[in-house]
Amino acid sequence: MKLAQNSRLNIAVITILLFLSNSMASDSGIGNWEGQIFFSQSSKAEVEVSLTRSADEKLSGTIAVPGQSSVPQNLENIKIDGGLVSFDLNDGRTTASFNGLLAEDGSSIKGKFSQAGQLFPFELARGKGGLTSKPTNSSQRQ
Repeated sequence: MKLAQNSRLNIAVITILLFLSNSMASDSGIGNWEGQIFFSQSSKAEVEVSLTRSADEKLSGTIAVPGQSSVPQNLENIKIDGGLVSFDLNDGRTTASFNGLLAEDGSSIKGKFSQAGQLFPFELARGKGGLTSKPTNSSQRQ
């Protein structure tokens, strides 16, 4: 009888641990990120990204490009699926897409940035969360 209780307890503990590890893995792309888009060997753009998940599981995020404008803009179509992380930036004129792979240790995202039919590599690393301005919304876009 005691052996059966221990087995059930072990199964319950393993189930909880698996659930928690899967939950953390699905949110491992959540957080603040800083990095660059590499247009050429001598040209890059610094970017800051913040990705969040609300209590009702909705993903949201913002991006700022300090060299162009320090005002963060809202991201669209955010997806975090295992190690795949993707999101779009629609500035009202064009849509840019980020499609990347989260490192196994969750410390970086590397992938491709696409805009106007061109592809460029990008790299993001965990950041400090320096997005201090309020994000724009669609009514503020020009």
